[in-house]
Amino acid sequence: NYLKTWLENNPSYSTLKEIKTHSRTIREFEKLNGGNMTRMDTNLSDTVMQMFLAALRANPEDADLHTVVGVLHHLSDNYDMAIEHFSKGCKLRPNDPYLWNKLGATQANSSRSKMAVGAYQRALGLKQNYMRARTNLAIAYANQDMHDKACVHYLKALRQNAEAAHVWGYLKISLSSVGRGDLIPLVERRDVGAFEKHFRF
Repeated sequence: NYLKTWLENNPSYSTLKEIKTHSRTIREFEKLNGGNMTRMDTNLSDTVMQMFLAALRANPEDADLHTVVGVLHHLSDNYDMAIEHFSKGCKLRPNDPYLWNKLGATQANSSRSKMAVGAYQRALGLKQNYMRARTNLAIAYANQDMHDKACVHYLKALRQNAEAAHVWGYLKISLSSVGRGDLIPLVERRDVGAFEKHFRF
């Protein structure tokens, strides 16, 4: 509903005939369902997608529109189309680390971890302390059984936030995978500094 409202109030697109038509359709859904958003989720999502595609046809060089359409495709598990739109968004706005991270996450979710590594590296090149991209990069390495590299990036992420319990959990799995069960006690102690003797990070 937020996306629909944003598009309806964007002066660049609110006057488009297709946007107005789809907006009326959504209002009719709301009336028929008594405002019950749960019952109209599928119809709403499809209609919102059509609204943004109409806006994209009017302005295919808008990175924000490609990002939203990419997110909508991702939410519906249409990863190929999501990757296509995130890739276009990255070409249009190459200095956006968050967009590169979205591209990487979608590639990883569609079993393309090797490709995801490149996207996460671009994100980190633009924002070195981007912890989510750092953690995602580590996971992408782990998914390729490159657990030594995964450990290094998990530790870099934990150096930023040693309270991230989920990252400690991921690190524990990778340590076990490389036969370093002897380091598990350091994980239990949440002692990031103690790992400096064993990994360069």
